[in-house]
Amino acid sequence: VLGAVQSVHFTGWVFIPATPLQNDKVKAAVGGETWLDLFAFVASKTAKVRVILTDFDPLFEPGLHRLAWRVIEEFASARSGLSASRASSLQFFPSRHGAFVRGKTIAFFADLLSEKLKNVLADYNHAKFSAALFHYTEAPGHWSSIKPDMSRKRFVLSAHPRDVLHVASHHQKLCIVDGETAFCGGMDVTDLALNQRSHKLTRMHGRPTIPDLLWHDIHCRVRGPVVAQIERNFVERWRRESVEFATTAVPELAANIPDGASLPAFFFDPMIAQPNKKPGAAGTSIAQAQRTLSINGEPSLANILNPLAGVFETVRGDILEGYERAIGNAQHYVYFENQYFRSKQIQALLLQRRKEVPKLQVIVVLPIAPEEFKQGETNPMVLQPMALQNDIIRTLTAELGADIGFFSLVARVASRKKSLSDEFGSPQIYVHSKVCIVDDVFATIGSANANGRSFALDTELNVSWVDPALKVRAFRIDLWSELLGLPASEIAAWTPDLFTANWRRIARLNAGKSPARRSGFVVAHNHEKFDRIVGSFSLPEPLEAFLAIADLSKRPAPPELFSRDTAPERIEPIASEPSVS
Repeated sequence: VLGAVQSVHFTGWVFIPATPLQNDKVKAAVGGETWLDLFAFVASKTAKVRVILTDFDPLFEPGLHRLAWRVIEEFASARSGLSASRASSLQFFPSRHGAFVRGKTIAFFADLLSEKLKNVLADYNHAKFSAALFHYTEAPGHWSSIKPDMSRKRFVLSAHPRDVLHVASHHQKLCIVDGETAFCGGMDVTDLALNQRSHKLTRMHGRPTIPDLLWHDIHCRVRGPVVAQIERNFVERWRRESVEFATTAVPELAANIPDGASLPAFFFDPMIAQPNKKPGAAGTSIAQAQRTLSINGEPSLANILNPLAGVFETVRGDILEGYERAIGNAQHYVYFENQYFRSKQIQALLLQRRKEVPKLQVIVVLPIAPEEFKQGETNPMVLQPMALQNDIIRTLTAELGADIGFFSLVARVASRKKSLSDEFGSPQIYVHSKVCIVDDVFATIGSANANGRSFALDTELNVSWVDPALKVRAFRIDLWSELLGLPASEIAAWTPDLFTANWRRIARLNAGKSPARRSGFVVAHNHEKFDRIVGSFSLPEPLEAFLAIADLSKRPAPPELFSRDTAPERIEPIASEPSVS
């Protein structure tokens, strides 16, 4: 980013401006300590910095919604420090995914939205009025539904509160510099991404890291012609979403600005073009940028049995298609590393390929518990997907037996206090990466979780590649050496038929050792300890795509859950790139 001459294009699910820079030379050149300092410095020179920040439904994710707009204010403050001639070089806006439902169309959603409105209202009224008023000004999505009553020092519902629920999010994590180099994967720019390969406790803002926030994630740097696909994705999103924000969101927010609040001045040019630099020379890999992209959809006879019919239409499902082709061609092994493993499609693909390749080896690395899980969890919209994942684990284990292994990562230190996210007396290293490797031939790294949301609903991007020159194999060996704590030469000598057995052996040995004496971080994943908590929840597969909306409801969802009452303007996806078989 520091070396950008023409452009820096960035988007993430969450961006924390105060995330500290790690490179001393970069900090010295910038004259600052943070990522926002870096973006402002580059914008002050020759490059244009364009940032799309994900916004969230203000009733279902009020904290993340408020965070997004707080970050917007920090960008606006940084831009005000630029010279008049360079101020327009730092461009940014918040973007909320367009897929929505209206509460008034179904009684379930009408009650649900009313419940959420009352919860947000109660949060404001439980706080000191002056503090609540300040936080209220930071949440523009609340202005049309909730109003301050200054005489009573209370907040009240407006005459016509919002009745729209946005059910998806923009989840891509990308940075493209000058159209020549791209970065993508599982990492957002936050403190969590600062953990090192050693996964030792570090210090953040002068404090030791909390053990259960130790983080494992994977990003990749991409060069060559495929960068143009990633850049085109950003340009397409910028053009569409900036216009939607300027023509729809800004007028609505401006019409409801409360006293003492204001909107930052947004400066952005929606009609940007891809950088005119030629992409780098092709390497030895066959690479492809694969996406999930959805828009509001139309109900049809073809999808009438789908509970999500009418909420969205998946116009690009490249990532799931890439999984289908890679697993469908597997001859020796499939390796998954993912925050979630909740896709019945993936289960079906593995079972089918197992029939065709009787000794297929499968290794899956997961968190001990998802980040939304808390002690004493009772929320069905957290427990139901955990139950779905546990059911998939049981089904695959019953069919593949010793040829499949599920594993988690733990720190090589003892836990400070007991938690359900501990295993063998150590806190988990949270697996946030989204990776799949097949047969040392195919690999994918990106933002897509192995669940319904990422395969059909949220905006995602993975880079997948096939490499006959052993680069996929080198990636696997390097990654496994880190996780298993073994020399790369030892892992390189393994034959695929022993992959799962060797992982099981190391996990079993680690279980009997003190934290400091373990080899790497791998232990067996123990889904059974959550069975009593998650119970026997079940969920239709299409509905699983809806689950990341936190704390949805404790009420059962009706079969006719989703419907539409307005037809959105359609967008035209970019021309399809050829798939890799």
